[in-house]
Amino acid sequence: MIESKVIEVLKTFNHQKLKELEIFVSCPLFNKKKELGALLKYLIKYSPNFDNEKKLSKVIVFRRLFSGKPFNADKIQRLILALTKLIEQFIAHNHLQAQEIDQGFRVLEYYKNTGLNAHFNKIEKELAHKLTTIPIKNASDYLYLYLLSLERFNYYSSNNSLQFNKELHHSIDLFQIFYLANKLKLMCHFFNSKNIFQHDYDLSFLESVLQLARSDQFAEIPIIKAYYNTLLFLKDQNNEASFQIVKSLVEAGHLKQVAKEKVLYDFLINYCVFKINAGHPKYYKEVFRLYQSALKEDILYIDGYLPPGN
Repeated sequence: MIESKVIEVLKTFNHQKLKELEIFVSCPLFNKKKELGALLKYLIKYSPNFDNEKKLSKVIVFRRLFSGKPFNADKIQRLILALTKLIEQFIAHNHLQAQEIDQGFRVLEYYKNTGLNAHFNKIEKELAHKLTTIPIKNASDYLYLYLLSLERFNYYSSNNSLQFNKELHHSIDLFQIFYLANKLKLMCHFFNSKNIFQHDYDLSFLESVLQLARSDQFAEIPIIKAYYNTLLFLKDQNNEASFQIVKSLVEAGHLKQVAKEKVLYDFLINYCVFKINAGHPKYYKEVFRLYQSALKEDILYIDGYLPPGN
C-alpha cells in the first residue's frame, strides 16, 4: 500500500481542503509534473478513509498512472515522495495565507532590503496598527511587536535617524515582555507536571523571575499577570487567591482574544483536580464553571468541533 505518511496527512483534510489541494497541485506555479496531479486525483477517489489496500497498492497505482508500462518501484516511490513534499508546501502556503501579519513581515523585509522606504513606512504603519489594537495580547503578539520594533530600529540605524535610540529601548521592553511571558509559561508547565511526575530541576533563578513579573513595569500586563498567578497556585496548592485571580481573568472573557492560551484553562482545571483529590469537593463546581466559560468563549473548539477528551 502507498506509504502511510501521505495517506495519514490526506486523512486529516476535509472535502473542501482536498479540493483546495487539487487546485494547488494543478497550478504550474507550484507543480510542473502532471503525474503528481494524476496521483493525487487517484488517491482522493478513496477519501476520506483511504482504506482500500488493493486499489492503493503501489502496483495498482502505477498501472493506473502509467498504463502499459512495466512496474517500476523506484519511479512510483519518487512520485509518492514528491507528492508528500508538495502537500507539505500546500500546508505551509495555506498557513501563510491565513496569517496576514506574517505576510506583512515578508513584504516589509523585501521593501527594506530593496530600499523602497516609502513602501516600507506604509506597511510598517499597517502592521503597527493591527498589532497595537489587539485588546488583550498573547506572547506571540508581543513577539511580533518586538520584531516590528526591531525592523524599525534597523531602518532608523541604516538611515542615520535620531529615533534609533528611542526605538532600541522600545525593542528591549517588548522583548522582555515576550521573554517573561514565555518563561512564566514554561515554569507553569514544570510545576504542573511536577505535581504529577515528581521530577526536579534547578530553580535558583525562579525568585528573580517572579520579582520581575510583579514589578510595576510588568505586573498589570494581562498575559504576565495570568501566568504569574498561575505559577503561584501551581507552585503552592494552598494559594487559592492566585487561582481566583486567574479564574476571574478567564471568566471575564479576556482569553477570547488569546485563544492560544487555552493552556491556562488546563492549568486551572488541573488545580481543581488536585484540590478535589485533596478532599475539597467544592472544586467540582469550579471545574464545571471553567468548562462552561471555555465553551462560551470557544476556547475548546478546534475548527468548529469539540475534540475527543474534552
